[in-house]
Amino acid sequence: GTELGHGHLVTSWGKISSASKNVKDVTEFMQTVNNYVLSTKPKKGDVAILFSDEARAYFECEMIENYDYIKEIHKFYEGVSANGVYRDVVYESSDLSGYKVLFVPFLPYVSDSVYEKIVKAVNEGCTVVVGPFTGTRTVDHTIHTDNALSKLERFMGVNVEDIIMFNNQGAVLEVFGKEYPLQSTSIVVEADGNELGKIKGGYAEGMSVLWKKHLKNTVLF
Repeated sequence: GTELGHGHLVTSWGKISSASKNVKDVTEFMQTVNNYVLSTKPKKGDVAILFSDEARAYFECEMIENYDYIKEIHKFYEGVSANGVYRDVVYESSDLSGYKVLFVPFLPYVSDSVYEKIVKAVNEGCTVVVGPFTGTRTVDHTIHTDNALSKLERFMGVNVEDIIMFNNQGAVLEVFGKEYPLQSTSIVVEADGNELGKIKGGYAEGMSVLWKKHLKNTVLF
């Protein structure tokens, strides 16, 4: 059909193709570095971003404001990369110890094993940045009934008052001397001195969507 001109090393009429030299060069290079590559491991980064295939499936099942999980994780990665920070991408099954900063974004269901790893990382001195949408669902993809973020909320020592869709409210978050429009769904907490900014305008004026909490180290949401 349409793929008659596909890539090849030998043409259909028996001649060595132009691509063969490149393949030979790469093969020789691989033989030169093979022992080194197989006997070494990449250096572990100070910063890690958690990626979850289960979370990706969650966002495909429930299109939360049309968020594309892969694109949102790319944004986190690009933000870290653009600042020249050596980083790792880790998974729910990964060992999360030894990092200075751990980002856990867009992870609706936080399993018991991941929760324990987060607690362990914080206790070891890691700064864990949690959110958005992290911890908002049960294993069955339902809403928690004990509190908004279940055991993760209790561990962080915050009290989520509500989950609000800020679309078209005209609300902004005043933080770090600037104002940022709020146009998405977010949990909100009462300002208690741990907030990093306050909401101006809309239904949740005076509350916040961003805070820090000192446990053995800092946890941000």
